[in-house]
Amino acid sequence: MASVAMNTIIREVAPNQVFPDISKLLSSTATFNQGDLLMYDPVNYIVARLPSEASAASFLGISTVTVSNGNIVSPYSTSNDAAISVPSLNGPMYGVVALAICQTGTSLNPGVAIYASPTTDAGQGVAATGTTIIGTYQGPTVTSTVAGQQIEVLFGSRYPGNTLKM
Repeated sequence: MASVAMNTIIREVAPNQVFPDISKLLSSTATFNQGDLLMYDPVNYIVARLPSEASAASFLGISTVTVSNGNIVSPYSTSNDAAISVPSLNGPMYGVVALAICQTGTSLNPGVAIYASPTTDAGQGVAATGTTIIGTYQGPTVTSTVAGQQIEVLFGSRYPGNTLKM
């Protein structure tokens, strides 16, 4: 399932950014939607969509913009306009509560640790099990999530240092 571009941030708790401007940190093939989980690739020195739960050690937060092939997507009729120079591009946010798509069949209680799950959704998937915490569940108790169910998550950042910061 591919993610859908939408503003998933529903509440700002302590909004922050590791990279306030990511315009110089995108590859020419960078493609992600607003609301996707983003990471910093310390090998290639770029910001990219989180490809796997194993990459969560450099999790940055939630994308606030949609990017296609390294360019911000135009609000007009074309998918992007490479002729327009973008002086800055807003970086991913953390310290915010945002909606994410939870793995089907998950049992949740308020405050439960949340992990990335790109296999649940290509850009916005999370689960209640994993190895690297990226946030905490903020909603009511849920016995079993259904396919495609969005949940409220307070997202932190793990970069730099692979320590969760809110």
